[in-house]
Amino acid sequence: MPSQRITRGILGAMNKAEMPGRFDGRTALVVGAATGIGWASAQRLAREGCRVLVADLHIEDAQGAAARLPGVGDRKS
Repeated sequence: MPSQRITRGILGAMNKAEMPGRFDGRTALVVGAATGIGWASAQRLAREGCRVLVADLHIEDAQGAAARLPGVGDRKS
């Protein structure tokens, strides 16, 4: 069934091992990055070398999330 194939494909992609450096030199804007799926996405992207711009409705939470991302302070703007 097509829907089962799609589900397996999505789950398979989510379970792939992280690949450090996969996003080196790239920038991502993650909206809702202070909590939940947005936070998990921002962390994963940062661990894989991406420069992450954090956006959230709650500025204090966004600033805190940005400070906790892996690699913060390792790169120069």
